[in-house]
Amino acid sequence: MQQPMVSSVNSSLLPAQIALQEKLAICLAVVAGFVDATGLIKWKTYVSL
Repeated sequence: MQQPMVSSVNSSLLPAQIALQEKLAICLAVVAGFVDATGLIKWKTYVSL
């Protein structure tokens, strides 16, 4: 039976670091959504890639 491969990067992260990365990802998504919505409303065009 094979063991699942675990990345050494992921296994070395502390729970606090994982929580911080999750919060940063959420903030980035909120900012990207705001920028997309603003561009669509103000300039009537998509500003995301």
